[in-house]
Amino acid sequence: MSRLAFTLFTAALLAPVSAPVFAQEAPAAPAAAATSEPVTPKSGAVLRDVTGRRIGAIDSVRTADGYVTVIADMKLLRVPIETLQMGEKGLMTTLKKSELR
Repeated sequence: MSRLAFTLFTAALLAPVSAPVFAQEAPAAPAAAATSEPVTPKSGAVLRDVTGRRIGAIDSVRTADGYVTVIADMKLLRVPIETLQMGEKGLMTTLKKSELR
């Protein structure tokens, strides 16, 4: 085995362990603003993100697929139903608007 091949082989083996991994905590939703009751989303309801920013009105509810669609900034966004909850300003998601696609 040539010296170059051995060096590349060794580097490939050590590459996954050479980078440190840091745990990241998820942002906590405000406890006073949300309830733990199950939410039944409906078309036309205004949806807000975890910070209270308006995302848009719910266009359709796809309970079988587990998401609602919202039209925001001329984009169709899918929001998982399990992230929805009632807050002090109405229907909210535990995600930020920037996290939605």
